[in-house]
Amino acid sequence: MAGALVAALVDPASRRGDRASDAVSIALVGTAGYLTMRIFVWVAARPLATRLPRLVRAWGLTWFYGAIPLALVGLLIGTLRLDAVTPNATTVAFVVVAAASLAAGAFPAVRAAAGSSDNRWRGP
Repeated sequence: MAGALVAALVDPASRRGDRASDAVSIALVGTAGYLTMRIFVWVAARPLATRLPRLVRAWGLTWFYGAIPLALVGLLIGTLRLDAVTPNATTVAFVVVAAASLAAGAFPAVRAAAGSSDNRWRGP
């Protein structure tokens, strides 16, 4: 997130007045994405981890390793499909932070699925 905030603050393609609001929006989206995914993992993975640990582990690993590439491919396809201008560094940083925060929030599902010998949920 620190790299994305720096990119937002020093991006020469952004207008000077927009840089602070870009940085604040990146911080808010990163925090909101992480907290949303952690709540979802807490609500969905806790009951499923004891009965379907392989499913929970696969779901967590899919989000952890697939969120950033999928988000960047979506940005590329959306840019090409809409004939939009090339995204600036702040836009790419925003997409990466949103995806990375979701990925980081999903990783506790992998820990929940790993569990211990009794495979009980230990919480976040």
